Amino acid sequence: VPLASLGTDDQDATEVNLNGAIDIDGDGTAETDVQEALEEVAVELAADGDTDDTNELNTGFAVANNGTEDVLRVSDAGGDLDVPLASLGTDDQDATEVNLNGAIDIDGDGTVETDVQEALEEVAVELAADGDTDDTNELNTGFAVANNGTEDVLRVSDAGGDLDVPLASLGTDDQDATEVNLNAAVDVDGDGTDETTVQQAIEDIATAIAVPTIYATGKVAIEYVGTPGVDATNSNLYGASVTRVDEGDYQITFDTALSDAGYIIQLVTLDCGGDCPGNTGQNYDDPGISYYNQATTGFSVNIGDSDNGTTQKDDIDLEFMFTVIVLPN
Repeated sequence: VPLASLGTDDQDATEVNLNGAIDIDGDGTAETDVQEALEEVAVELAADGDTDDTNELNTGFAVANNGTEDVLRVSDAGGDLDVPLASLGTDDQDATEVNLNGAIDIDGDGTVETDVQEALEEVAVELAADGDTDDTNELNTGFAVANNGTEDVLRVSDAGGDLDVPLASLGTDDQDATEVNLNAAVDVDGDGTDETTVQQAIEDIATAIAVPTIYATGKVAIEYVGTPGVDATNSNLYGASVTRVDEGDYQITFDTALSDAGYIIQLVTLDCGGDCPGNTGQNYDDPGISYYNQATTGFSVNIGDSDNGTTQKDDIDLEFMFTVIVLPN
């Protein structure tokens, strides 16, 4: 068969469909055949001028000076583009327009500051009032009792000096025991009545434990050399003094007089073994001691030997001891 009789495949690019539609130029319309796709490629290549995918990227963005003024400059392969900084204007906010991240009560007056202006104003007031930024130089440095040269004072001290208050002006706590209550009422003496104050409790304790007390006592030694008398060196006395009135008679005088003369007197003499000092015979073997003239200020003592028949007692000077006991009321 002659080839010429077969004819030719005379399709053009419009009749050759793409395997899948493609938006070559990114204009939102997809190309579906080879003709459309090639036409869009031709347009894009003509517009770009080359097939380099980097030579149109920006290479710089900075503040610069164009020889006349400061500018904001953007640079790429085509050169520089400048915008004068003066034409950009300024951010002219003031402190009243800058809010704090969170409201703060700077000066502790109960009102919170919400912007920078308010906060700075309060800080300025506080610093002016304090006079400095030292957080320690107004602290108290002392608090004690002192003397100001005239009187005792209670003194508080700080960097500004001392402040004194006279102790005399503070007064005293003049409570007595009748004004101090017990923590809980107590029947101290078991009489069925509770004591409610310290005074009542002490009085009942004093009554409950009251016992006879020794008011005065002593050992009275006798000095026989020369004129007989009290041997002060070898005597021991408490609450009273003793003087010799005459042979066998002595006066006991209390250091402090009692309120009444109802006290108890106890007396005893030294056992002289039948030969009492100051006498010549050995028949003085029955010494006796007694008191008389009992008074609130003291009493008298008589010592004598009674071992001589019906004859009156013979006074003798003999060591003796005495005790004065006062009974509780």
